[in-house]
Parts: sequence; C-alpha cells; structure tokens
Amino acid sequence: MPMSTPEVILIAVSLSMDNMAVAAAAGCGGKNHTFAQIAKIAGVFALAGIICMIAGWLGGSELRNLISSWDHWAAFLILCYIGVKMLKEAYAKLKKPRSVKSEILTLKTIATLALATNIDVLAAGVSLALYEISLIKVLAILSFCIIAATAAGFALGQKLGNKFGASVEFAGGIILIMLGLKILLEGVLQF
Repeated sequence: MPMSTPEVILIAVSLSMDNMAVAAAAGCGGKNHTFAQIAKIAGVFALAGIICMIAGWLGGSELRNLISSWDHWAAFLILCYIGVKMLKEAYAKLKKPRSVKSEILTLKTIATLALATNIDVLAAGVSLALYEISLIKVLAILSFCIIAATAAGFALGQKLGNKFGASVEFAGGIILIMLGLKILLEGVLQF
C-alpha cells in the first residue's frame, strides 16, 4: 500500500515534537552554545532517530515485540534521571549562583536523551516498513524534521535559560520528568 510524501512529513513532524521538547528543556542550562554546538546536538538527535528508524524498518515486528514491554520504562527512567539531575543543578545555582557550572550537556547525556526520545521512531519504523515508500525518503524527511525541531527547541530553551536563569533550568528538569511520565503512561496504558 503506498504512502504519500505529505503523510510521511506529518509523521516525521509528530515524531520530532518530543525531540523539540527535550531539547528545549536541556537548553535551559543557561550556558551559551554556538550555532555549531547546537547543530551538533541536533545532529546527535537526528542520528538517534535514523538508527531507530532503520532498526524498526529492518527489525520488523520481532524487534517491536522484543522491546515493547520495557521501552517506555527505559525512556521514563532516563528522562527522570536527567530531569532530577537538572533540578539538583538548578537548586545549587539558586543557592550559589556564580559557583556552580552546569555539566548536563555532555556527549553521553545528549546521546542518552536522543535515544530515549526517539524510541517512538523505532515503532514508527516497524509500521512504515509495511508501506510502499522509500526508506531513504523517510530518513531524509525525518532527519530534517528532527534537526529543525531539536535546534529550534534547544535555542529557545537556551534563550529562556539565559534570560531567567536557574528557575528555567528547574522548569526544564520538571519538563523532562513530565515527558518521561507521559511516555510511561502511554506505554503502560497502551495509548
């Protein structure tokens, strides 16, 4: 059964919204990142999306059955862990504003956030493999959407973090925890 390009774009945009929210929350740390650094972060998120899409596409229903019982728990725990870490750093900054440096955005943390955020892409890959559409076309559209959403979200979070300081980083931590809870509830309740 064929799938049109506009349908793929809508799917890619919807899959990239969690990337935008997580990137916005992560960007609230208040450190000024250059355009190149934001592009690298967006690239890591896109690479995670590509890996998940290809794994879903190639793995089919076996892979989906294998991870569907625990994927939401993994995403929940990862997002909550990083969210709590952000809350602790924001609290420390509020107590001693000038002495605390945020270390939240290490490559390991970014990659972990990217994989946790793109678990839904894996499931979408399983579904999209059933349609008559080019994997290359899907990957190109998905990559563009994830890069744009992640970069925009991170830049917005960074601007808010710079303007409002640790209170926005605190909000970012809460957002990550809420996203983790949303993913957990969707998985447990099978939305």
